[in-house]
Amino acid sequence: MLMPKATARLYALGLLIRWPAVLAWSGGGIYLAAGLATKAGVAPQRWLDLTLLALATLLLHGIVTHAVNDCADWASGTDRLSPGLLSGGSRVIVRGLLTPHALAVVSAAAAFLALALAVLLLPRLGPGVLVPLAVGLWSSLAYSLPPFSLAYRPLAGEWLGAFPALLACTLGAYWSLVGTLSPRIWPAVLSYGLLCQAWLAEHHLADVEADLAAQPPKLTTAAWISRRWGRNAARYLPAAYAAAALPFVFWAGRPGALPLEAALPPLGAIIVAFAAAPGNVRATTRAELGMMALALIEAGLLVHALQP
Repeated sequence: MLMPKATARLYALGLLIRWPAVLAWSGGGIYLAAGLATKAGVAPQRWLDLTLLALATLLLHGIVTHAVNDCADWASGTDRLSPGLLSGGSRVIVRGLLTPHALAVVSAAAAFLALALAVLLLPRLGPGVLVPLAVGLWSSLAYSLPPFSLAYRPLAGEWLGAFPALLACTLGAYWSLVGTLSPRIWPAVLSYGLLCQAWLAEHHLADVEADLAAQPPKLTTAAWISRRWGRNAARYLPAAYAAAALPFVFWAGRPGALPLEAALPPLGAIIVAFAAAPGNVRATTRAELGMMALALIEAGLLVHALQP
């Protein structure tokens, strides 16, 4: 009797983490940072610091952010109405695997463990390590919870919640390995980050009707654009984010040698965004998965093309 219950809890935890999103967001960012840092030279003991920081990131992004978001979106009703395949939360409440109260307990435990890792890292890296962890905690809570509820406000969810957390994760990982922030890391992080913004915007397209019917309405940028200018106009949002990555790709290039291959994922994401019908859940899901893959490919190309 104990094993099925324990297995169900592990299964619920795996669903809650939402591995594709974690891997294509903070996972790719950490890989990008580690790849560029390796070219700059890394002391062996620094890899333990990165491992602890990555674990804290997994706790904050995979568990705290998603548990809090599940609770907020269940309360507003959007997850009850969502037809999404990747969107609409982790579905642990819908499937009866975890209650909102259990999710609150899980998120509090994960936040406590992340803080414990911060205490371990403090004497190893100094007070600077608190910056990415503080930004990550801010994003985890403010993205969904009042009074900020950034995910319920157009542009705020992306630019005040999600994007700062991705920058903090990637820059923090690089800094933990190298001890400084090379100028090369900035355009690489921004180009990768904007591609992630593109798939996040595509992610929200599947839930527009459910988000607008929620109480209060969840005005993601995609939902806000759809309400004002129609659903077809919303496909321009992920395309615009992908296009915005291109200048940073060229900025990241070595003098006289632009990494032209690194421009292919943003161009591919633009094509995918326009090809997917915004009102078709399966089409937007395929597009989102494609953009996730392109973001990870972009991280790999940047690591290959750029100097430390």
